[in-house]
Amino acid sequence: MNGLDRFMEFLLAGVFLCTGLGKIFSYNRKAKDSKIGESSGPMGLPYRWTALIGLAETAASLALIAAVGRHPS
Repeated sequence: MNGLDRFMEFLLAGVFLCTGLGKIFSYNRKAKDSKIGESSGPMGLPYRWTALIGLAETAASLALIAAVGRHPS
């Protein structure tokens, strides 16, 4: 594995981490006069599903970083 491969793996892990954390912390508060029980996020999903996807992306980034760290140089 050359240096460019390792750099691209870290870059991909960084993208996963940023998008995952962005989804977790992009909570839109429920409007007081809303008839719907939950607010929906930018993808039209309820917040708990968006946060679950964000957690999965964050876990994927950490797993990718752990896997890259194990490769011999």
